[in-house]
Amino acid sequence: MNTSNKKFLEFNGRNIFFVAKDGQYWVAIKPICEALGVDYIRQFKNLQTDEILSQLLSEQTMVAADNKLRKMVSLPEKFVYGWIFQIKSSSPDLNKYKLKVYEIVYDYFKGTITKRSHLLQERTNNEAEIKTIEDRLTSNEDYKRLVELQNTIPKLRKELKNADAELISGQMDIWDS
Repeated sequence: MNTSNKKFLEFNGRNIFFVAKDGQYWVAIKPICEALGVDYIRQFKNLQTDEILSQLLSEQTMVAADNKLRKMVSLPEKFVYGWIFQIKSSSPDLNKYKLKVYEIVYDYFKGTITKRSHLLQERTNNEAEIKTIEDRLTSNEDYKRLVELQNTIPKLRKELKNADAELISGQMDIWDS
């Protein structure tokens, strides 16, 4: 079991640590609650009744506020941000966090939609340009000859392979006689 403590983040002057264990990062719940100014006991009870997050809770040994190793109720990192976002509280620190998450979610989806729209338009423009160039090229005699020659290459490769096989086979017959 690979366990190591590292600084997770500094929030409102508090260090929040995580532990890496078996390829997953676990984050203690209590220091996050303290940093956000929300009641830990209430949030722990809420987590215990959450259909999804209750299955993910785990006690992990990590650095506590007193810099000693303690067993702490933790969640995998990838679920921490969503859990924080669903906390109901009038804590100003929590509300700042939620405002930031709203902006991130908006930017993510709007950026995705805008980027996709831009990429679709670029693809359409490129396809139209390819068609225009192909139409111009197909009327060009040199291009027609180029395509014709390119189409002969696979057949010539196959014929060369067969000729080589016959040559080798013929040489084997000479040595066998």
